Amino acid sequence: MNPNILQQPVTLKYLDLSRHRLRLAAPLKTATGTFEVRETIVLRAGLQLADGRIQTGFGEAAPLSGWTRETFPGIQELAREIEYPMDMRSVANLDQHLPQLTASPVLRFGIELAILDALARAAGLPLGAALFLARSNRAPGARPLEAIPVQFTLGADGAETCIRALHEAGDAGHTHCKLKVGLDDCEADLVRLRRIIEQCPRLTFRLDANGAWTPAQALFMLSSLPRDRVEMVEQPVVDQDLPGLLERYDGNGPRIAADESCAGLEQARALIRSGRLGAIVVKPSIVGGLLPAGRMFELALRHGVQVIISNLMESAVGRRAIAHLAAAWPELPGPHGLATGQWLADDLAPTADRLQRGKLVLDGTPGIGFQPGTAGRT
Repeated sequence: MNPNILQQPVTLKYLDLSRHRLRLAAPLKTATGTFEVRETIVLRAGLQLADGRIQTGFGEAAPLSGWTRETFPGIQELAREIEYPMDMRSVANLDQHLPQLTASPVLRFGIELAILDALARAAGLPLGAALFLARSNRAPGARPLEAIPVQFTLGADGAETCIRALHEAGDAGHTHCKLKVGLDDCEADLVRLRRIIEQCPRLTFRLDANGAWTPAQALFMLSSLPRDRVEMVEQPVVDQDLPGLLERYDGNGPRIAADESCAGLEQARALIRSGRLGAIVVKPSIVGGLLPAGRMFELALRHGVQVIISNLMESAVGRRAIAHLAAAWPELPGPHGLATGQWLADDLAPTADRLQRGKLVLDGTPGIGFQPGTAGRT
């Protein structure tokens, strides 16, 4: 078999969908709302390989209100319209074979992942190793990662609650943490943040406003935060206000990172090329797949923009697949936004994510590493 899984012709024989409703371990508070459950769709694809073998692979499609425009009924309807069997020159040509998926990045992510997972399983390789070997621009002597540095992420909880959790995170080996902001007014947020930062001297902070601030509020907050402790602020304003904020910001405080504003390569390209953006937070399910996310990484690296790989509170199916993507890009040091498995009381992997000293540890099992379970199936 060709070791480059992106160049192999396949036939998509079928695609089965199952819907799941996963309970969160505790309510998650963000500027866009409070979440207590996470609904998702698991995709099971059957591929016929060039040698005639049938291989199964798994993906995930999990739209989320406030982040994606898709709905669960819309995704299910679009998936039902696909005709089988479908011969494909390769997964890299997915858009030529299924152009309708450009209207649904979340479903495209799920289908592309299911195909990639099947191909990696057939090759007997962990998905991260398979993606790494398929890269034409990997550095000589580089190797895929076996453990991914990850940040510790909390919602917009009170200061004392955050301090207790962050002390535990520091003891567990985390160096960076992300806090949600924007639920309270700016002065109240600053009081909370200063208390937390003072009490947690071991940690570097990242903040995520989810577009909650006006440009004036964002400039005030950026000028009020200590740059030596707060590395970046993700999505301080809504999409349409971000270019203007970047022009007005003097850069003397924390860096500005784009999150929701990087929903596609063209949208990200303009921000990255502005020379003012500090970082991009890439969620592969929002940009339409692991491969489109890789193209965004390449663009950011060429322009010296930091990349944080993150997820959209997916189950273990999507979350570990994205961790494998991070493994395939060892030149992106992170820490990445992938330590979110602890948020879920229900999940689809047989074992919890393995976190050691601030890293998410992957094993050598082919594909994403497991067969999804049936938790929360509806």
